Amino acid sequence: MILESFGNVNYIFDGDFIDFLDGIEIDMKTIHIKNIKTWVKDHNINPKYVKGEKLIVIKPLAILKNYEPKTIIYVNNIKAETAEYIISKGINVLPCFYFPFEKIEECCERML
Repeated sequence: MILESFGNVNYIFDGDFIDFLDGIEIDMKTIHIKNIKTWVKDHNINPKYVKGEKLIVIKPLAILKNYEPKTIIYVNNIKAETAEYIISKGINVLPCFYFPFEKIEECCERML
């Protein structure tokens, strides 16, 4: 390893360095969200489902075991500016999870 060639090196991380690293993450997230908002606006992305709508999962949503196929979920809210549905297993029931429009629309169908 390259670092091993420098012998016994001690690293001291002060608060300023930790704050700097935290700031990088915040800056990256801010830029990412800004880019998503621009993309949504430029492509006129709109939700297929409405708040309160009951859906059934037809394809696995994620690694969440509780959201496997045949699970009933509800759209608790919509963040149109970032193209996200806020879903859970009941209306206004915690926990809620944020998913991109395209993931929910690909993996779920309306309950009739």
